[in-house]
Amino acid sequence: MKLQSLLKPGQPNQHLLILATNDAYDALRALGHDPKNNCSVRFLRGSKCADRAGFFDEAAAALQLGPHFGENWDAFHDSLSELPNIHSETVILVVLEAGSFLESPKDALTNFQTVVKEVVAEWAKPAAGKPVRNLHIVYQAETDKILGTKLPGLVKLA
Repeated sequence: MKLQSLLKPGQPNQHLLILATNDAYDALRALGHDPKNNCSVRFLRGSKCADRAGFFDEAAAALQLGPHFGENWDAFHDSLSELPNIHSETVILVVLEAGSFLESPKDALTNFQTVVKEVVAEWAKPAAGKPVRNLHIVYQAETDKILGTKLPGLVKLA
């Protein structure tokens, strides 16, 4: 597996991992637990994120966003940009079983990807008092049949 590429800054930042769910979870969890990697790995259960409300609930829990989180795309953007509880150089957000991830409404997946692209650009620029950070999204599935058409252009990790 090419999981070490997730520790490098820059593009691409959205990846496809074709692997059994438990194996993907174990491998990515190990990557995040190795202190030399300086990365935090957070998991979203794709089956819980089929719609916008489920996604915001799951994201708030996985990223520990707190009671102030507004559960809308602007609030998600602001929260993801800051992530005050995560101090790692690299943050990897993994969508397990991503086949049903943000199926409705139709613009939800596009909105998610737009937020990710904006945050990646923001984190890549040095700013006063803020370190340069890396954000990677990993969509895990056991087959690429569904995700290949839903999320074209992802870079495969395995």
